[in-house]
Amino acid sequence: MARPKNDGVGKISFKKRADYYEAGVWVQTPGGKKFYKIGRKGDPDLQRKYVEFCNRYYNAPAVRKGEAVMMATLFREYLEKRLPRLHQIDQFHVKKILGMVAERYSLTRVEDFDSVAFREVQAMVAEEGERQKKPWSFSYCNKLIKYLRAILKWGVGRKLFTAANLLEIQAVEAIGQGDEVYDLSETVQRADVPDWVVRKSMPYLPPVLADMVRLIRGACLRPSELARMRVQDIMESRDNIVEIGHHKTQRHHIRRFAAFTPAEMRILRKYTIGKGADEHLFSPRDTMREKNFRGTSLLRFSEEYTTHTLGCWLRRCLDRARADGVKIPYWTLYQLRHASVTENSRLFGVETAAYIAGHKDMKTTAIYDHKAVECARAAAKKRAERDDDF
Repeated sequence: MARPKNDGVGKISFKKRADYYEAGVWVQTPGGKKFYKIGRKGDPDLQRKYVEFCNRYYNAPAVRKGEAVMMATLFREYLEKRLPRLHQIDQFHVKKILGMVAERYSLTRVEDFDSVAFREVQAMVAEEGERQKKPWSFSYCNKLIKYLRAILKWGVGRKLFTAANLLEIQAVEAIGQGDEVYDLSETVQRADVPDWVVRKSMPYLPPVLADMVRLIRGACLRPSELARMRVQDIMESRDNIVEIGHHKTQRHHIRRFAAFTPAEMRILRKYTIGKGADEHLFSPRDTMREKNFRGTSLLRFSEEYTTHTLGCWLRRCLDRARADGVKIPYWTLYQLRHASVTENSRLFGVETAAYIAGHKDMKTTAIYDHKAVECARAAAKKRAERDDDF
């Protein structure tokens, strides 16, 4: 029987006792590792017991049916079974926020946690964001609060409590959209990366990363969209038009298309050779295989890139260039998309640039439009040329 692929649960381990070896499983929890006994070494049913333990640990509710669930109990179960799947930075902040909520509402029944309490939590998160060395933005505070909604939704799915107050909580507006005013800094606008900086960086980028840079800059893709692109998406393309299967606005039932040049399509088709239809175009495992990696196993590498791994990879390449004495300013992959949106907005207008970028609202695209600044600068220059200026 195969081991279930669950984050946080280790393999079968053994502890030496007086006259036997005790078999168990180490489980990684936010409070540290815990050892759960499942049998003894040499037991023929040990593997079956291990699978049953994994299924029971991840599927069994924390409390008996009909028993009142407190907020602290709900948080503890969610932290142990779901939180290890989050990003490391988000883990730290989410645990910090949930700790604050649990400290204040630990003895509160989940059924009594209504929209009024949820608004108080929003205020707590906003105040905590203001105290940070680098204050949190509206969007990041809402991202942290989103996990609290996810915890309540997870508890309803496990039938730990009724969903009477869940709809009421989901109707609460996000920070920055309601009547509440919080003194939080808005997200700093990303600057365009100049093309000369990209051209100067290309010799220090590996072939895979260099190809991804060309595609992001040319087709105005989000790094996550390119990283999650599969072979099937390229096989189903027509006239160099590819429908993006996984994108940010997919939850709004918006279809996303990307147009590529013939040269860019040749780059994409190069990564489809020898792969199945459901495999990712760009895979760390394939990259290490091409480098003739001689480690223990290629299974230690993921099947797809993430924006975090791509960002770290680009940072290391720029550090290598600086070590060689080449002065290249640091830049990110998302700045490539920003430069592409800005260029499309200048050439074709904001409306066309919004369709190309896949934005739901043109107000988002207007952030990339620098025409107002350019017009104001031109007007100031014209005024300076006049002799009869006031």
